[in-house]
Amino acid sequence: MKQRPDLDRQVAWLTGMLSLSSEQQTRLRVILRDYNQKMDALFQDKKGESPQAENQSPSREVMRSMHDAFKAIQVDAYAKINALLNDNQKAAFAAWQKKRERPLGHPDDMPPPLDGNDESSSSQEPVRKMAR
Repeated sequence: MKQRPDLDRQVAWLTGMLSLSSEQQTRLRVILRDYNQKMDALFQDKKGESPQAENQSPSREVMRSMHDAFKAIQVDAYAKINALLNDNQKAAFAAWQKKRERPLGHPDDMPPPLDGNDESSSSQEPVRKMAR
């Protein structure tokens, strides 16, 4: 199982991204601790539920159930985080969430043109089309 970053690193990263106050950091730590505990419990429950050998992938049903449960835990945590933010922080958090939901290779993830020009150049257009 992939290990999530430790709580201190999660709080530090979000603090840097959102410029959180010390009070917000304290409240965020509680939210993230709860989130991490729920995620750990979810993976332990599903692990014990699967009668398959450890080297086999879980069934499609188990995977769908895990995905749905994961999404519910995530939505709950994001709503709680959003509730403790001011308007500027909410905008930054929403932008981060939107970026996370984009598929890999999205054109907005492409590096700027080599000439340093921010405008799309015709030499970059084929690269951008391939990334779609």
